[in-house]
Amino acid sequence: MINQIYHYFDILSRAYNLLFWGGYCWGMARERRKSRRSPLPIVALRIQPEVLAKYKALGRGYSGIMADVLRVAADNPEILKKARP
Repeated sequence: MINQIYHYFDILSRAYNLLFWGGYCWGMARERRKSRRSPLPIVALRIQPEVLAKYKALGRGYSGIMADVLRVAADNPEILKKARP
């Protein structure tokens, strides 16, 4: 008898978690994905294979790091002068 009660309780708690928390988390994940998508333009760059290999060695998210480096370089006139004397 106690095993049956435990079994039914287990089934109900799993169903509750799936329906309530699962849907709630899926909704939150969907909203997070929407907020990550930004209207930034996509560009293509020609870079040396060695430079690309260094960025790829940083792991996942290396293209975001590249974008950050470009933004910092664009805001710093000294770096731009060094790049194109």
